[in-house]
Amino acid sequence: MQAIHIQVKDPYVPNVLELLNSLKNVMVESIRLDTPPGTEDDTSLIELQESAMHATWDNEADEAWDEV
Repeated sequence: MQAIHIQVKDPYVPNVLELLNSLKNVMVESIRLDTPPGTEDDTSLIELQESAMHATWDNEADEAWDEV
């Protein structure tokens, strides 16, 4: 097994983690996130915003737009 170290710009961390998590136990053995001091709140805020957007758009009223 080999380790790969990458640096990701803060706004893209949730996207990259989601991608890597989708590969976990298939191609990726483990994932470790080393968050620099002072950026923990930024990531949690982004995750909160994303979950709120999913809740906003995942409802029956918006299903009509899925086909457009």
